[in-house]
Amino acid sequence: MPGYFVDTKVWMDAYLAAFAIRAGLPFATHDADFRRFEAAGLDPDLLVS
Repeated sequence: MPGYFVDTKVWMDAYLAAFAIRAGLPFATHDADFRRFEAAGLDPDLLVS
């Protein structure tokens, strides 16, 4: 698609989320942006620093 750009951080987050979802692994992170993948089945454990 011409002119379509996906930020590399979003791409990497999507990759990690998909890997955790597919493998059925728990996912712990400090990054609240991973909440965007909850609808896809990710249940992020948001850590507080």
